[in-house]
Amino acid sequence: MSDAISGQGTIITLNAAVIAEITGWSGLGITADTVEVTSIDSPNSFEEFIKVIWRGGDISIDMNYTAATFVEINALVISPDEYDFVLKTTDLKTFTVPVLVTENKMSGGAGDKISASVTLKVNGFIVITDTV
Repeated sequence: MSDAISGQGTIITLNAAVIAEITGWSGLGITADTVEVTSIDSPNSFEEFIKVIWRGGDISIDMNYTAATFVEINALVISPDEYDFVLKTTDLKTFTVPVLVTENKMSGGAGDKISASVTLKVNGFIVITDTV
């Protein structure tokens, strides 16, 4: 049997408030930028690199539009403050990372629901702990 876990039941909070009606999210991760440091005496004339900076990138959250959530997140976009993004999974892990809220937008159309999308800029390391 697979060890995969369901996204259903995942809880996401921002600024200590649970975000309601999330339909999907993506982007929680880390990448490393590199700089080439190859020199004339590099082994086997092979390119060499070192890691110089880590990036958390962006987190995107898609949700059903609700006026209350949209107004609350708009206030976070305007604020210069950093907030904790907390993701609690159903396998009892908690991921906490500092973020800046950079975008909040709505979309919709004839015969469709109104949706909202939020973009967060990761501003530090991801801390992973066991959920108690």
